[in-house]
Amino acid sequence: MHRSLYRVTAGRIGLWRPKGNRWGAIRLTATGRRTGRRRSVIVGYFEDDLNLVAMAMNGWGDGEPAWWLNLQAHPDAEVRLADGPAW
Repeated sequence: MHRSLYRVTAGRIGLWRPKGNRWGAIRLTATGRRTGRRRSVIVGYFEDDLNLVAMAMNGWGDGEPAWWLNLQAHPDAEVRLADGPAW
């Protein structure tokens, strides 16, 4: 849902910064570990000073999410925040 909203609105809606105890949403683009193609996902996160912290969970199901496995294989990734690219 978030990806579709982000895409349809050309990135104007779908990402937000965390506020208080609420999480935010970022767009993470990493290289696929098998295909080598760029893959984008919307991930929930918190801020810890200058660090962005996301839990690598696959909903509440078993196994690690594909974005986490892709990031382990190819650590260079792009992160887009609600107000632009991450530093």
